[in-house]
Amino acid sequence: MYAAFRDKFGVDDPTTLVWKAGTLDMNPTYSRKVIEKAKADDAQAAVAEYDAEFRADLETYISTEALDAVVIPGRFELPLQKDLRAVAAVDPSGGRGDAMTLSIFFSEPSGKIVQAALRVRKPPFNPAECVKDFAETIKSFGLTSVTGDRYSGAWCSSEFVKEGVAYKNAELAKSEIYGEFLPLVMQGRVELLDIKQQNAELRQLERRTGRGRDTVDHPQNLHDDCANVCALGAVLAAAKKPERHFHFIGGDYNDNPGGWQRILG
Repeated sequence: MYAAFRDKFGVDDPTTLVWKAGTLDMNPTYSRKVIEKAKADDAQAAVAEYDAEFRADLETYISTEALDAVVIPGRFELPLQKDLRAVAAVDPSGGRGDAMTLSIFFSEPSGKIVQAALRVRKPPFNPAECVKDFAETIKSFGLTSVTGDRYSGAWCSSEFVKEGVAYKNAELAKSEIYGEFLPLVMQGRVELLDIKQQNAELRQLERRTGRGRDTVDHPQNLHDDCANVCALGAVLAAAKKPERHFHFIGGDYNDNPGGWQRILG
């Protein structure tokens, strides 16, 4: 809507008409008391709702130019790179309102963070079947663990464990993850896949200022499932501390626990 207003308001365009008018201009019978109460409760929201003014407390989280600079055109997936450290991030869902998403990122020795894969399961779906499919993708990249939020308590963790994948809770809240993801983009440290849905969700994110910390979230009635898992995966891959993997080097684990060797990489 803002783009339409910016580009078309007051412009003689035979294909597009944009007008700007408040609620009382369009409907003089609307209750003024309702508007006054709304302004007392949340002035910024009420001005946007009833006075046709764009919110001053919202900012675009990431510009189109900055995002375009890190999206690799025509790249939709990368194969396993055995010499690079990989991490997996998941945004769980119960299979109804939101999609369930998975992303794999590589860390290059140069410090570049590269998105290798994105999986999206749109609702409705069976969560257990989705976890099984995601676990196969995770293991195909040589990984034995995935990181996500604390969605649905122990349910998600137990389902991944059944499929041989450990589930780790993200240490940062969503807005904190986005706070760390943005500098990676602005510094050109990431390479993202050219996935239309992911790009759209990242562009739609809003930074909201408040009395406390700024928050980053999607606009009402839109989704950020792909954006969430993209940001989390990139932040995990950029972490200085590498993921520890366990590689079996001989013998039987039950009889010889020493047969498991911990290595970095």
